[in-house]
Amino acid sequence: MRSYSLGLLVFVPMTLGYSGGAPPGVCGDLMPNHGPPPQTGESPFTILAPCKVQRGSKFELILNGNGKTVFKGFMVRAYEGTDGSTGQFHEFPHVQTLNCANLIENAATHTSASVKHLVKMAWTAPKYKTLVSFNSTVVVNYTTIYLNKPTYVDIL
Repeated sequence: MRSYSLGLLVFVPMTLGYSGGAPPGVCGDLMPNHGPPPQTGESPFTILAPCKVQRGSKFELILNGNGKTVFKGFMVRAYEGTDGSTGQFHEFPHVQTLNCANLIENAATHTSASVKHLVKMAWTAPKYKTLVSFNSTVVVNYTTIYLNKPTYVDIL
């Protein structure tokens, strides 16, 4: 008696999740490209920052979700108007820096997909007077993504 085996090849579409942090390719729109669009309505996430700082000073930013909402990933980018800021993020626990638009360390992202309640970031302001906006995206899970309202800091 002959025996036959049937091989079955299944193709599963692959999408990338960036558990080790966002790549520089998402600098433009800050979207992780998981596929689903961002949530509509008010985001529960904010970036806490001082309203005013001295030029060249280093200060702390805190990304949090109203004390209740946890998240796995994030990306924060600093802008001066529509251009990237020359201010710089610093490596910090759970935070790594990114270079966007040929500027050094002007964005920050997560280092792992561990659950986070808040993330602290260190940033050094440019050495000139300007208004900086911190734009951010937060990933709660693969299909729940929030684009957050900008946070503004006046550099004196």
